[in-house]
Amino acid sequence: MGWGEPAAYNHVVSYVYAAKNGSDPGDVFYIRSTDSGVTFSAPFQLNSNTDPTKAQWEPNLSVCDAGTLFATWYDEAPRIAASCQPPSPSTPCYQMHSRKSTDNGVTWLADDTLSDIASPLQLLPEPGIVAAYASDYDYSSSVLNQHLVGWVDGRVTINGISQGDPFFDREPSGASTPTPTPTPMSCSVTSAGCGSVVFTPPTTFIVNVSDPVDTSTVQASDFTVNNIPSNLPPTLSNGNTTIAFHYTTSPVTTRGLQTMHIPAGAFNCGGGPVLEFTCMFFYSVPRPTPTPRCRPTICPRPDCPCT
Repeated sequence: MGWGEPAAYNHVVSYVYAAKNGSDPGDVFYIRSTDSGVTFSAPFQLNSNTDPTKAQWEPNLSVCDAGTLFATWYDEAPRIAASCQPPSPSTPCYQMHSRKSTDNGVTWLADDTLSDIASPLQLLPEPGIVAAYASDYDYSSSVLNQHLVGWVDGRVTINGISQGDPFFDREPSGASTPTPTPTPMSCSVTSAGCGSVVFTPPTTFIVNVSDPVDTSTVQASDFTVNNIPSNLPPTLSNGNTTIAFHYTTSPVTTRGLQTMHIPAGAFNCGGGPVLEFTCMFFYSVPRPTPTPRCRPTICPRPDCPCT
């Protein structure tokens, strides 16, 4: 299910992969790096079918010299039965879907079908191979101005049984649309408290977000100090770019380094999930002021009379 493929062009690294998405058995996602793979954008879901009972799997990706990307994957969107069971030549199970970007992953055209029919689930008679496999280890590539794609489906029957046969198609590098869908970019978190020294255990912690936060996705437990989650509703300000996380009792209890943390994807901001945030600050326990002692040799003193 998690199979994927990378592609790179002009220091832009692209990657498609499949992953379980909540109760959905699998969706296809795209991530993009503009710094040769050091950091990546937020995941963007390529498949448009959101039925949580239908899977999308084994995506592939190619890039051509024109800077276009072409992603393909197996998609259960046409399935009408409760599940795919081989051999059922008359029952559609999956179809190859695709999506193209004409600007090296900045935006994407609409989800489209690639194969011309919906395939039943084939039954493979070869020994040593799982009988119901719908292909494995597919890769796409490009030559000159063409994206080349191969896949397996069961449209051909022998003795009433769907066979797994390879098929091929190609997609030109051109074509565009006036309404592409942008790839969402991640947002980041900073805090003036990072690297600071505090002398009183705080109960409120303020962070700043690079883009406005989707308020419906923020909750108290998104933020922790020393692995202790905030337990009061957060408050937002500055156009939803500043979040104050609150505690009933300060999570800072012992002298030394303290750790603030927000996990990646804890909430959404700027059209994509937040990047992971971790920073440290120091709690210094104030030392008590010593009580002056009387010394007869320097008495009397207003603050220390001799007796």
